[in-house]
Amino acid sequence: MIVWMINGKTKTVQPTIDYVCDEKKTAKSFNEIRAEYDSSPDLKDDMTLEEYYLSCEDNINRALNYIANEDKIGGFISGYLCDPELAEEQFRQTKEINLARVGKELQDDKGNYFYHIIQSFPEGLDISDEEVHQCGLELVERLGLYQAVVTSHIHPAIDEEGEVHGKCKHNHIVINSHIYHELVDPSHPNKMKYHDCKESYAQLQLINDQI
Repeated sequence: MIVWMINGKTKTVQPTIDYVCDEKKTAKSFNEIRAEYDSSPDLKDDMTLEEYYLSCEDNINRALNYIANEDKIGGFISGYLCDPELAEEQFRQTKEINLARVGKELQDDKGNYFYHIIQSFPEGLDISDEEVHQCGLELVERLGLYQAVVTSHIHPAIDEEGEVHGKCKHNHIVINSHIYHELVDPSHPNKMKYHDCKESYAQLQLINDQI
């Protein structure tokens, strides 16, 4: 499995949750996707079409529009330490409680507001839809400290000729940048946020690979 982390800097998580949970989204045509892919200045030599769309940090809505289509695995939406339908409010409440402990308010909070993790699976892997979703849930359970919304999607696998051949399965996981308020160490109240660095990403990848 491969896992990507996209930083969410906007002071709201709701638009991202709406995208990953919306079954009515449809993918762009192959020609539109390919044209942007071919002309992108950010393209790496070994990056596939799908990897390009899944990894663009500054084009989250475009990427989600591509992958959140009508072929999504219906019904696979779960919350960890939160209710998916109330995630925006509950993420904010956690931040407010954490910040109040150290005499701050939400407006004082700097850095990323949330993180969007994409957990993908190799094409052709013998894994059920239920197992795909369970992998996403296990990832947030292993992280342990952060509220999260887990959604499982499938979408067509498109070859170089624009032909569909099978399905790609992946999870979208939106996590709060703050540790859930009940799990913050009271002796270290300032240690309230996910520390986004090479070491934490390596740990995320390790947990992902173990799952």
